[in-house]
Amino acid sequence: AAALILVPGIMASEGWDDHDRSDKYAAREFARNYLESCEPNAILFTNGDNDTFPLWYIQEVEGVRTDVRVVNYMLASGEWYIHQMMRKIYDSEKLPFTLEYDDYEKGSNNYVPIIELEQIKGAQELSSIINFIKSDNQRTKWSFGDSDELNYIPTKSLKLTINKDELIEKGLVPEDMQEGIVPEINWRVRQSYLYKNDLMLLDLIASNNWERPIYF
Repeated sequence: AAALILVPGIMASEGWDDHDRSDKYAAREFARNYLESCEPNAILFTNGDNDTFPLWYIQEVEGVRTDVRVVNYMLASGEWYIHQMMRKIYDSEKLPFTLEYDDYEKGSNNYVPIIELEQIKGAQELSSIINFIKSDNQRTKWSFGDSDELNYIPTKSLKLTINKDELIEKGLVPEDMQEGIVPEINWRVRQSYLYKNDLMLLDLIASNNWERPIYF
């Protein structure tokens, strides 16, 4: 504690010259460049404080690219933040989700276990998994204890089917790369559970249908 008090005291006595930021605009310019590099109506994921606060500043104070929705992935572990994503902010329309307000409410889907079922063969469409979680059918619930139950995911193998003609029509892939478009993207979830922000990201990808550009 003494060191924490002593160091600011020395800095103050020397006029804060080593910590003067009055003529330094790197953070501001990084923020502008990030936003200006995005397509209109884009969704831009950040993951911490230093890459997020400059973006918030330049949108809020200087009005730069307010059509871009900045999404802090860490904050999306809180239901209040996902609920904000469900509203229009500045010139950015609400984010596309299949799961609804109550599905992200406090205490709901904080922890979604992945329990691989033997009868599930091959990779499952991401949108089907999101609908599985959304379903009220009792067969989509994992029961434990006497009365407790959770939504769960029945497989770690997921896929996103690609409509090549749609991507080309929307101009999402340069002409010289169009032959490389694959019919589907397959992946396996490494962990045995999803947290709320993980679920939010998969829901967004499944629901967006290539309508809004997503950046990380």
